[in-house]
Amino acid sequence: MTAPVVHGDVVPLYMQPTTDPSDPPQICYGAADYRMMAAAIFPGAGVLAVGDWAITSQSSAILNIAAGTACVAGTSATEQHSYICRNPTVKTIQPPGPPATNNRYDLICLTAHDGQVLGDHVYEWQVQCISGTQSASPSLPALPADSISLAGILRKPGQANILPADITDLRALATLPTQPKSTVYWKSESTANSANFSTTEVKDATVPNLTIQVTSATAIYRVRLITNVQHSVAGRVMARIRDGGGAAPVVASTAIGLGQTYVGVGANNAGQIIIEQDLTLTVGTHTFGVFGQTSQAGNGVLLGSGTARKQLTVQIVG
Repeated sequence: MTAPVVHGDVVPLYMQPTTDPSDPPQICYGAADYRMMAAAIFPGAGVLAVGDWAITSQSSAILNIAAGTACVAGTSATEQHSYICRNPTVKTIQPPGPPATNNRYDLICLTAHDGQVLGDHVYEWQVQCISGTQSASPSLPALPADSISLAGILRKPGQANILPADITDLRALATLPTQPKSTVYWKSESTANSANFSTTEVKDATVPNLTIQVTSATAIYRVRLITNVQHSVAGRVMARIRDGGGAAPVVASTAIGLGQTYVGVGANNAGQIIIEQDLTLTVGTHTFGVFGQTSQAGNGVLLGSGTARKQLTVQIVG
């Protein structure tokens, strides 16, 4: 009995027949085959180096687009696979003007525009600015097909110039199949004390928000906060990490974890809180922030110093 065999419908890269008459006709490889190879090399889409395709401010209405190389996954068609996009020189882009009444988030993204897939005969990469809706609680607009996020831009009413503080880096690093996941790492830290807080939960504005772009719903992210705490009376101080999704985290956003509580043996005694949680995240933009709260009236504070920094980190561990 002949053993069962399933015959593939795609020729493995790279086979080439000989001139022997018994061989099949010449095998020709197309762009889709090379995109399949790019997707196999970089299963996680993103920029190839830390500085590639960075969006920076000129403190004017114009933004700089850094040179670099990126892998962009095609999502418009089945078996579309990935494109390698190269920008050899710094370029600029000018987003639409500021909103009239409320804040707005604009999304700067890199798109691989394939005319064969889209049917318009345009073949190029494009850096797009997608404007969101102005609102009292604005959010980032959706990422277009065949694209990777580069930056989120906070636009404020009447402010034509875009400042460095208005830009949130949303780039993800493209990863190799054998690359240790722990090399994908984000960090935000502060050496300053938070503002005082009490029984009402308050955001620690001294720790910058940490924004990441999640491209895989199955990846495991380790979210961690280390901070020293203090209370003006003998009571508990709590810390939380919150995930605001596409916008800055607020008290109503998702709580990642409740820190260990510190019970003071007396007023103004310092202790340490460590929060660490491994979790999966939905695909899209996630923005993390640090919050503090006390169990009873009095002034609580998250302490920072040059030797004991408040540190918020996110790391891919699996």
